[in-house]
Amino acid sequence: MRCGSALVSVGDRAFEVQQKCGDPDHRDDVGYTLGSYDRREFKVEEWVYGPRNGVTYILTFEANKLKRIEFKR
Repeated sequence: MRCGSALVSVGDRAFEVQQKCGDPDHRDDVGYTLGSYDRREFKVEEWVYGPRNGVTYILTFEANKLKRIEFKR
């Protein structure tokens, strides 16, 4: 996903995405997921940007790390 001249990629930290793209238009706390090794709970959030040029981006974060980028036209 592009934010101006910056590129956002899976694996980026939440603060990096916020620096590149600014605050999301909408933010939801989706729930929690369990870590696969130590069984700790990690927060899951969805950030929504857009619509921008007819596209809405939905970014899913687990433990403040970007796990998935979806887009809808």
